[in-house]
Amino acid sequence: MSVQSLSTLQNIRVKIRRLTRSPSTAQLTDQQIDDYINSFYLFDFPEELRTKTLDGTFSFYSQPFIEEYAQTTNQALSNTALFEFLQRFTSFGPPAYCQGRPLVWTQSMAEFNAMYPQKMITQVIGTGDDFTTDFAGSIDPANIPVIAGTIVISSIDANGQGITVVDRPILSTSTPNAGYYNPYGYLYAPNDFNTILGNINYIDGTYDVIMPVAPAAAAPVTAQVQPYQPTIPSAIYFDGQAFHLRPVPDKVYQITMSAQMLPTQLMDQADNPLIYQWWQYVAYGAAIKVLQDRLDLDTVQLLMPEFKRQEHLVERSTIVQLSSQRAQTIYNQNGLWSGANGYNNNNGNY
Repeated sequence: MSVQSLSTLQNIRVKIRRLTRSPSTAQLTDQQIDDYINSFYLFDFPEELRTKTLDGTFSFYSQPFIEEYAQTTNQALSNTALFEFLQRFTSFGPPAYCQGRPLVWTQSMAEFNAMYPQKMITQVIGTGDDFTTDFAGSIDPANIPVIAGTIVISSIDANGQGITVVDRPILSTSTPNAGYYNPYGYLYAPNDFNTILGNINYIDGTYDVIMPVAPAAAAPVTAQVQPYQPTIPSAIYFDGQAFHLRPVPDKVYQITMSAQMLPTQLMDQADNPLIYQWWQYVAYGAAIKVLQDRLDLDTVQLLMPEFKRQEHLVERSTIVQLSSQRAQTIYNQNGLWSGANGYNNNNGNY
């Protein structure tokens, strides 16, 4: 019998039936077992153990004049790079690269804004007359292009109350940039993103906005925008939901970073875990879930020592793999500072 045949989904099912004392499909169907298996394998396993085997990379292509890259859940875009990436990977981190060049990686908004301050420019785009609500024109050429999602158009009504309109970029669902934001967006009241109040082009600054109520007579209508100079990005900020690039790209670049992948779902009875040796760990983990739902906590406790043993066996390969690599410092000549002219290693002169 081959190693591959020992670790199939069918064998995992058999193991679970034995551990849970469920020999009959009347007690536990194969479909129910498969649900428990994949629940453990896809959701618990990757969080319990960050194995070297699941290390991978995540890549997408920057778009000209687009600074934010958020996931899309539109099923029509399932073949695009940004489709449900938060569901396909458990974590993201450095190193990150733009077209092979290292990027500064940060998950701190304060650090990101310290490197690239948000310099908002305010421009008067009209004057109220207590009647007109439609204002169209263009942002001052000196202040374009502008960063999407940062625009605020505001004024004051006849009662002294503030009027506010904000922008949201539009997700493209067609070529050539399907799955990415378009370089133009719609305008909305900040408490109502169902009613479109106009549009704005982030590249040339043209806009057409319908204020929710008419600005008061002589009240200035202003637009606050964040201009930028597009060029190749040198930093990336991950806010937990989306990636932000600075400087904002001037053209298409490949962005690549480290990521922890999710394992592939087990569906067919001949399917195997990514590493065959994992099958018993998966079986014990799924069996414990079955027993927990049955409130059979005594049996859970009986299985726990072997479950932990299997967990250590799965983790062992990663520990051995990492133990062969010395922790990198400026003194040990690993990686970035290695070579004849590395720190404290000028061809042996000092």
